[in-house]
Amino acid sequence: MFAQDNRYDRAVAAFKAAIRLDNSKTDAHVRLARVYRDAGKPEAAAAELAIVRQFGEQENKDSLRNVTRQQLGLDPNK
Repeated sequence: MFAQDNRYDRAVAAFKAAIRLDNSKTDAHVRLARVYRDAGKPEAAAAELAIVRQFGEQENKDSLRNVTRQQLGLDPNK
């Protein structure tokens, strides 16, 4: 809502609060990146998108490890 009204400072504060509650929610990081972009802060936007990429890379690694463990007949949760 704040972002739509170009109230970037309030939008940044709201998204940062959401991220503090659950840092793993990529949606909040993406939306914060958009606010930073719209506010003319491309470096801050890029930093948030880098966080999202890291989450994706870790998820891919975890998935690959689980598949590999399953193929070897191991418990994927250990």
